[in-house]
Amino acid sequence: MGAYSRIISPALAETNADLGGRMFGLDMQTVWSIGLNLLHIILLAVILSWILYRPVRDLMRKRTEKIEGQLSNAAESLESANNMKATYEKKLAEIEVERIRILEAAHKQADDTSRRMIDDAKQEAKAVISRADRDAKAEMARLSDEVRLHIIDVASLMAHKFVAGSITDSDKDKLFAEALNELERTTWPN
Repeated sequence: MGAYSRIISPALAETNADLGGRMFGLDMQTVWSIGLNLLHIILLAVILSWILYRPVRDLMRKRTEKIEGQLSNAAESLESANNMKATYEKKLAEIEVERIRILEAAHKQADDTSRRMIDDAKQEAKAVISRADRDAKAEMARLSDEVRLHIIDVASLMAHKFVAGSITDSDKDKLFAEALNELERTTWPN
């Protein structure tokens, strides 16, 4: 750093000597130089703004138009989506109404079918009871005829024994007891 300050220090000393010991001298040449520099800066700004600002402004305008177009498309898409949503909600409501109608029809049909089945079962049960009643009466008539025939056989057997020999009172009691035992051995249905 020492060598650098030795080189710069003499140059500063010379400049200071020219300015009369001042660091900054405001003379006419400095004013013209500052004015000329300001004029160059303004001219440069105007030229650069004309050369660069217009393309940037056009680029920004195109970008703004593109964004506005995208926003417009987005708004149209949103409106279309809202319309589709409303349409689907309407269809869903119609489907729900149709579902309820179908369920009600199915319930009604199931009720009708169950009533028909119950009525058919009742009629069939009545027919079975009637048939069982007829069969029981026929069986009772058959058994009654069978018992009557059995009694006739026993009575004829008793008459045969009675006729075969003289029967005393003890023999009659004995024959009666045998006939009674024979009748008891035969099964009586309920």
